[in-house]
Amino acid sequence: MKQNLKTEYLNVDLGNSTPPAQPSCTAMEASRAVADPGTVGKVMVRRPKWSPADATIADVRALFVDNHVHMALLVRQDRLMGTVLRADLDARTGPGEPALTLARLEGRTVTPESCLAPVRSRMIATGQRRLAVVDHDGRLLGLLCLKRAHHGFCSDRDVASREEACVAGSAGGPSTPRGR
Repeated sequence: MKQNLKTEYLNVDLGNSTPPAQPSCTAMEASRAVADPGTVGKVMVRRPKWSPADATIADVRALFVDNHVHMALLVRQDRLMGTVLRADLDARTGPGEPALTLARLEGRTVTPESCLAPVRSRMIATGQRRLAVVDHDGRLLGLLCLKRAHHGFCSDRDVASREEACVAGSAGGPSTPRGR
């Protein structure tokens, strides 16, 4: 039986979160990059698309039809259980199998208080364009989305604008795809 996957959105208010024990980005670290806003939490997308932790391989493949989706976020309640990238998908894996069998967290998460400059440098060096933003309890807070040209990060406004353009395009109006 084919599961009807409903992609959810998460809305986060960082003002109510408990500060993690890890040290935050220092002013000196933030000043190393021109126009660096400081921390990951200041630039992350606060309403990332996510899927339930029981999503199947077929569900994740369906998400990747949208070329702006680089990482599937698998969530149980408010906890990030795993992430799946296109490269993780294996043709030998059956479409009905749980996506969590291919998911991982290691190297794919960052905390909101992490200094943005070294995170951005690491993302560029490793070719990663997405990192899930989680607190120290594993609660999903957002998504850090490096733009294709590496000149900045996607914002909630960028995502909303692209979604509006897609809706307008599907209704016969103009549609201009944008990279993120």
